[in-house]
Amino acid sequence: MIRLTVGLTLVCNLALAGHFLRDGTLVGVVLTLAATVALWSHQKWAVLLNMVTLGAGSLMWLSTAGQILARRQAEGKPYQRMLAILASVAAVSLLTAVLWAVPKVRHAWLRPTPAAK
Repeated sequence: MIRLTVGLTLVCNLALAGHFLRDGTLVGVVLTLAATVALWSHQKWAVLLNMVTLGAGSLMWLSTAGQILARRQAEGKPYQRMLAILASVAAVSLLTAVLWAVPKVRHAWLRPTPAAK
């Protein structure tokens, strides 16, 4: 389950970074990729950072879907396929954030902290 979660995190964060790159938001690209790289520290804060990134990314995908929907409806163009794709991407991103909240998954990834003396 940990491999699935890490793999989904990579894919979701890369898709989000790609969206930011297409949008011309270089800060978003850097922050998303930094969150992804930080995950390899195996620290709790990095897992939490990626959970926030994935959750915010899910909201961003839904916002993008709403913007494209309004534009396509105004132009009289089809929009159903676009909605299905972006809703799926948002759902996978949110599901991945929820997977990190599962204690078994999170503890399998985190490095054990040294015992206090």
